[in-house]
Amino acid sequence: MNILEEIKNLLIDKKNSYFLLTTRNNHLGKIYNVFDDLIDYNEKCVFLIGQENTYLLTTNKNIIHDNNNEKDYRVILTKDEDDIIENIKAKLNDNELIIDSRTISTSFAFKLGSNINNIKEDQTITSFVFKQDKKLSLVYKLDEFFVGLPYSEKIKNIKNLLEINNCKSYIISSLTNQEYLYNLRSHENNIDQTFLSYTIVEKDKTILFVDPNKINKLVNKYLTKNNIIIKPYNEFYSYLKEYDSEVIALDYNLNNYHIYNVLKNKNTIINIKDPTVINRTIKTKQEIDNTKIAYIKESVAIIKLIHILKDNKDKLEFDKEIVTTYLKDYEEQNDGFVSNIKRDVTYESINEKNTKSNSRNGLICISSSSNYLEGTTSISRTISIGKITDEIKTKYTLLLKSNLAFENLIIPKGLKGYQIDAIIRAPFWAEHINYDSKTGEGLGYLYDGSDEYNVIDYRKEYNDNEIKENMITLFDPILNKNESYLSLTDAFYSSIDKDENFINFTRLGLIPFDPNLIKTAMLTRFEKASIIAYNEKIINELSNHLDKETLDWLIKYSEI
Repeated sequence: MNILEEIKNLLIDKKNSYFLLTTRNNHLGKIYNVFDDLIDYNEKCVFLIGQENTYLLTTNKNIIHDNNNEKDYRVILTKDEDDIIENIKAKLNDNELIIDSRTISTSFAFKLGSNINNIKEDQTITSFVFKQDKKLSLVYKLDEFFVGLPYSEKIKNIKNLLEINNCKSYIISSLTNQEYLYNLRSHENNIDQTFLSYTIVEKDKTILFVDPNKINKLVNKYLTKNNIIIKPYNEFYSYLKEYDSEVIALDYNLNNYHIYNVLKNKNTIINIKDPTVINRTIKTKQEIDNTKIAYIKESVAIIKLIHILKDNKDKLEFDKEIVTTYLKDYEEQNDGFVSNIKRDVTYESINEKNTKSNSRNGLICISSSSNYLEGTTSISRTISIGKITDEIKTKYTLLLKSNLAFENLIIPKGLKGYQIDAIIRAPFWAEHINYDSKTGEGLGYLYDGSDEYNVIDYRKEYNDNEIKENMITLFDPILNKNESYLSLTDAFYSSIDKDENFINFTRLGLIPFDPNLIKTAMLTRFEKASIIAYNEKIINELSNHLDKETLDWLIKYSEI
C-alpha cells in the first residue's frame, strides 16, 4: 500500500474532507523518504488527497510531461501559488480541509487562511502514515579546497541581521541553506547530500539541532571551535517554547507554520528573507573554478557515450537500460565522481511525417546531473540517429539559437531574470512559438540544491531578482509535452564585462551541438562564429582528457 492509499484509508470517517500535503517540505521528505519521483522538481507541488479523488497541483510543467496514466492521482498544472489555492478552494466545495502545519510554509498557510474557511489542524495523519527512516549517516566537513567561504564569514550576514533588526534569534529550516552555511554534508541522501537539522542563530551563539550520533569527533571539534552548540534534532520545538517576549526573525517562505504557531503567542515574529539564499547563489571564484573542473569530467563522459552511439548508429537497437549503464560507467570512471542526481537517456523514433515509428530514424536525448567532489553539473544534448525531418531540425535550431542568445548576452547591471528572458526567447517568438516552462534556474554547488533566486522567466511573478556577478544559471526550457526529447541544457556563469557596468555569460559545458540537427541557413553569421569558437574551445580543453580515437572523432563531429 502506498502513502496516498494509506492517507485515504485514514479519511474513511471524513468522507467529504481533503488532506493537504506539500512535497516541498524537505524535513518531511528527508524523514520519511517519500516523493522520490518528485525530488527533481523545484516548484510548488501540493497533494490534495480525498477518499475518492486525489490531485497533484503544481506550477511545474515537467510533472505534466513525466506523468502517465498509471498514477493514482490527477495532475493539475497551475500558474502560481494563488492559482493552486483557487483550485483547492474549487475542489473542496466548502468541505473541510485538513492540514499538518509542520508540512506547509508559513506564507502558504496565511494564504490558505485568507481564502478557505473550513481548515482543521491534524498532525496524527502525517505521524501515523510516514515511518521515519532510521538510517544513520555521519555528517562530514568539506575540505577547504572545495569551500568558497568559511562558516565564520557566512554567519556574519545573519549576525548583522540580528543587530539591525534588534532580534533575539534567526531561525533557519531549509536543509540546503544549512549545509551551505556550515560547509557540512551527509550521505543520508545522495541526491542532495543534506542532513536533518534546524538552526537557531543568536547574537552570542549558534545552535544546531541534529542527531548527535551523526556528529563525529572531527566535526564536533569544528563546530565547537566556531561556537556552534549541538542539541538533539527532536528538541527543536521544545527550545522554541522557551522564548518569551522576544523578537524572532524567520523567512515565512522557508519555515513551516508550526514554528510560527509555537512562537506567536508570547513573541514578536518578523518575516525576513533567509540571507543564505542569495549568499549561496553568488559563487566565489573558487566555487566557479571547481565547477569548471566538474564540467570537464561530465563532458568527457557524455562525449564518450555520443561517440559510441554515433559509431554504432547503423546497427543500433536502442536499449535504455544498456545505454544508460554506458553513461553511468563513463561517469564513474572520472576521478572525484560522487553520485548522480538524474541520469536519463531516451530514444524517440521518427519517420518522414514526423510521427513515431519503428525506424532507425530518430533522436537520442542524453541528460545528466551529477555530483563530483569539485561541484555539481547539469547538462543535456539531443543527437540524431539516421534521417531527421526538416521540422525537427527547425525546432532544434530555434532551441540552439535561444541557447546561443543566452551565451552571448551582455546586460547592464541591475537587470532581472524576467527581463533577460525576453531576449533569450526572441528566436521562438519571432516564429510565433512560446513555451510555458521557465527558461532556467540557478545551479547549486556541491549538492546544495537548485538556486531558486536566479530563475529566468519572463513572467515577473516568478522572478523579480537581480542577476548578479558569479551566479551559475541553467538554460533548460521544455518546449512542450510532446517534444521533451529536444533538449539542450547548459549552465552559464555570469561575470563582470570589460565595461564594469555590464555583465556577460560563459558556458560551462563542453559538448558540441549535433551538426546533423542544425539548419545552418537559419543561423546568423555571428551565431555560426559562436559555434565554431565553442567547438575550438572544446577541442583545446578536452584534448588531454580523451584517447586519440575519441579525439579524432570529436574533431570531425565538431565541424559545421
